[in-house]
Amino acid sequence: MKILVVDDSLFDRMVLKDLLEKWGYEVVLASSGQEALEILKGEDPPRLLIVDWEMPGMSGVELCAALSERDEESDQPFIYRILLTAKDDDEDLARALSYGAHDYQVKPVKEAQMISRINVGIRFVEMHDKLRMLAMTDGLTGVLNRRAFYFNLSKEIARCRRYGGIFCLLMLDIDHFKDINDTYGHDAGDAVLKALTEEIIRILRASDYLGRFGGEEFTIVLSETNLEGALVVAERIRKALAALTVKINGSEIHFTVSIGVTEFWPEDNEDSIVGRADKALYAAKNGGRNKVLPG
Repeated sequence: MKILVVDDSLFDRMVLKDLLEKWGYEVVLASSGQEALEILKGEDPPRLLIVDWEMPGMSGVELCAALSERDEESDQPFIYRILLTAKDDDEDLARALSYGAHDYQVKPVKEAQMISRINVGIRFVEMHDKLRMLAMTDGLTGVLNRRAFYFNLSKEIARCRRYGGIFCLLMLDIDHFKDINDTYGHDAGDAVLKALTEEIIRILRASDYLGRFGGEEFTIVLSETNLEGALVVAERIRKALAALTVKINGSEIHFTVSIGVTEFWPEDNEDSIVGRADKALYAAKNGGRNKVLPG
């Protein structure tokens, strides 16, 4: 894990850097709170912060408070924050923790105490990431749940509005899924849902994403793809799923899907583009199922 050390004293930064590297950590240095915020905005930022309380400009406590506010944005990585301080007054330390620090280390730094605090911080970050993943994924299939899908869709819309990009949204529904559950049981239905997601993920690019919208209905965003290209991908998915065989409890299950496809329009919001794709999906189902239709 990368650790960001923030201190206006070059000497103190280098002492702590040498200590942390001796323990095997990758260390990133900053001399101010503002510099630290810029580092934490980058790709693959440090997930653990050690910051001095007393600094000119933005203090360590103010940096912790700024990151605490940023924690409310669910697309931002969580940063565990350890405050370095010469203060040992209980009221001061309680105030620092209330402002967003997670722990503190009184100066001068004692190696055993610091390594213990870092280990706690790493476990905290790992647990936070696991809980966040659980909150954003469908428990059965492992793809995005409905809430996470809408969150990612809003980001995709904002990206396209800002940079003039395009994308397409697919709404997919398994044909006669109730019959599968009624005939083979709900375990078989679950197996079909899992097999469907695995096959779609195999077809999609890394920049695309798949969500379970509810029940047997799924949503797919194809980034930087126009309607013509999206229809080709949708047809590829439809054919691949129609050719799939799901084997469970001695039975072989075949199924088909209907897919509605629509392209992002500049005036779209989340509800309008989902509504248009959903309308195309139901036209495909009402038109005989096992087909792809644009909307």
